[in-house]
Amino acid sequence: MQGTSLAGRSILIVEDERLIAPHLVKAFQQAGAIVLAPRSLDNATPLVEQDELSAAVVDFGLGAHNADALCLRLEQWNIPFVPHSGYSHRGSETRQRCHADLNCRRDVAHTLRFCAGK
Repeated sequence: MQGTSLAGRSILIVEDERLIAPHLVKAFQQAGAIVLAPRSLDNATPLVEQDELSAAVVDFGLGAHNADALCLRLEQWNIPFVPHSGYSHRGSETRQRCHADLNCRRDVAHTLRFCAGK
Protein backbone atom coordinates (compact mmCIF):
# COMPACT_ATOMS: atom_id res chain seq x y z
CA MET A 1 0.00 0.00 0.00
CA GLN A 2 2.84 2.28 -0.91
CA GLY A 3 2.00 5.97 -0.98
CA THR A 4 -1.01 5.74 1.31
CA SER A 5 -0.42 7.28 4.72
CA LEU A 6 -2.87 7.02 7.57
CA ALA A 7 -0.40 8.33 10.16
CA GLY A 8 -2.24 9.60 13.19
CA ARG A 9 -5.64 8.46 11.97
CA SER A 10 -7.76 6.18 14.10
CA ILE A 11 -9.56 3.52 12.05
CA LEU A 12 -12.27 1.21 13.37
CA ILE A 13 -12.20 -2.20 11.69
CA VAL A 14 -15.11 -4.50 12.45
CA GLU A 15 -14.44 -7.88 10.88
CA ASP A 16 -15.22 -11.26 12.44
CA GLU A 17 -13.49 -13.56 9.94
CA ARG A 18 -10.37 -14.95 11.64
CA LEU A 19 -8.45 -15.24 8.38
CA ILE A 20 -9.36 -11.80 7.04
CA ALA A 21 -9.22 -9.57 10.12
CA PRO A 22 -5.46 -9.89 10.79
CA HIS A 23 -4.62 -9.15 7.14
CA LEU A 24 -6.80 -6.04 7.15
CA VAL A 25 -5.48 -4.82 10.51
CA LYS A 26 -1.88 -5.33 9.37
CA ALA A 27 -2.44 -3.39 6.14
CA PHE A 28 -3.86 -0.42 8.04
CA GLN A 29 -1.11 -0.54 10.67
CA GLN A 30 1.55 -0.61 7.94
CA ALA A 31 -0.05 2.54 6.52
CA GLY A 32 0.41 4.19 9.94
CA ALA A 33 -3.14 3.97 11.28
CA ILE A 34 -4.09 3.47 14.88
CA VAL A 35 -6.37 0.45 14.54
CA LEU A 36 -9.30 -0.45 16.78
CA ALA A 37 -10.39 -3.95 15.87
CA PRO A 38 -13.31 -5.34 17.86
CA ARG A 39 -14.68 -8.56 16.42
CA SER A 40 -18.31 -8.03 17.34
CA LEU A 41 -20.95 -5.36 16.96
CA ASP A 42 -21.45 -5.23 20.73
CA ASN A 43 -17.80 -4.32 21.23
CA ALA A 44 -17.67 -1.93 18.27
CA THR A 45 -20.61 0.35 19.11
CA PRO A 46 -19.11 1.97 22.25
CA LEU A 47 -15.89 2.73 20.36
CA VAL A 48 -17.77 5.03 18.00
CA GLU A 49 -18.51 7.37 20.89
CA GLN A 50 -15.33 6.96 22.94
CA ASP A 51 -12.62 7.51 20.36
CA GLU A 52 -12.02 10.14 17.74
CA LEU A 53 -12.31 7.98 14.66
CA SER A 54 -11.17 9.08 11.22
CA ALA A 55 -13.06 6.31 9.40
CA ALA A 56 -14.43 2.80 9.76
CA VAL A 57 -14.31 -0.41 7.75
CA VAL A 58 -17.30 -2.60 8.54
CA ASP A 59 -18.17 -6.17 7.64
CA PHE A 60 -21.93 -6.14 7.09
CA GLY A 61 -22.42 -9.83 7.83
CA LEU A 62 -21.30 -10.29 11.43
CA GLY A 63 -22.63 -13.63 12.54
CA ALA A 64 -26.41 -13.56 12.72
CA HIS A 65 -26.50 -9.74 12.66
CA ASN A 66 -25.99 -7.03 10.10
CA ALA A 67 -24.20 -3.76 10.70
CA ASP A 68 -27.03 -1.31 9.93
CA ALA A 69 -27.28 -0.01 13.52
CA LEU A 70 -23.52 0.47 13.79
CA CYS A 71 -23.37 2.29 10.45
CA LEU A 72 -26.26 4.52 11.47
CA ARG A 73 -24.30 5.40 14.63
CA LEU A 74 -21.21 6.15 12.53
CA GLU A 75 -23.33 8.48 10.37
CA GLN A 76 -24.69 10.25 13.45
CA TRP A 77 -21.10 10.94 14.54
CA ASN A 78 -20.11 12.00 10.97
CA ILE A 79 -17.58 9.19 10.63
CA PRO A 80 -17.14 7.97 7.05
CA PHE A 81 -17.33 4.20 6.61
CA VAL A 82 -16.87 1.65 3.91
CA PRO A 83 -18.33 -1.86 3.73
CA HIS A 84 -15.93 -4.76 3.89
CA SER A 85 -17.90 -7.71 2.69
CA GLY A 86 -18.07 -10.36 0.05
CA TYR A 87 -21.86 -10.10 -0.06
CA SER A 88 -24.06 -7.58 -1.87
CA HIS A 89 -26.38 -6.68 1.06
CA ARG A 90 -29.05 -5.38 -1.27
CA GLY A 91 -31.60 -5.51 1.54
CA SER A 92 -29.49 -3.39 3.85
CA GLU A 93 -30.77 0.15 4.31
CA THR A 94 -27.26 1.28 5.14
CA ARG A 95 -26.01 0.08 1.78
CA GLN A 96 -28.08 2.80 0.13
CA ARG A 97 -26.22 5.51 2.08
CA CYS A 98 -22.76 3.96 2.17
CA HIS A 99 -19.74 6.19 1.56
CA ALA A 100 -18.16 3.80 -0.92
CA ASP A 101 -19.58 1.00 -2.99
CA LEU A 102 -16.94 -1.64 -3.51
CA ASN A 103 -16.05 -5.14 -2.61
CA CYS A 104 -13.19 -4.35 -0.22
CA ARG A 105 -12.15 -7.93 0.21
CA ARG A 106 -10.74 -7.75 -3.28
CA ASP A 107 -9.21 -4.29 -2.98
CA VAL A 108 -7.58 -3.41 0.35
CA ALA A 109 -5.52 -0.70 -1.39
CA HIS A 110 -8.73 1.09 -2.44
CA THR A 111 -10.03 0.84 1.12
CA LEU A 112 -6.83 2.39 2.47
CA ARG A 113 -7.06 5.25 -0.03
CA PHE A 114 -10.71 5.85 0.95
CA CYS A 115 -9.81 6.04 4.64
CA ALA A 116 -6.90 8.36 3.84
CA GLY A 117 -9.30 10.68 2.01
CA LYS A 118 -7.68 10.15 -1.40
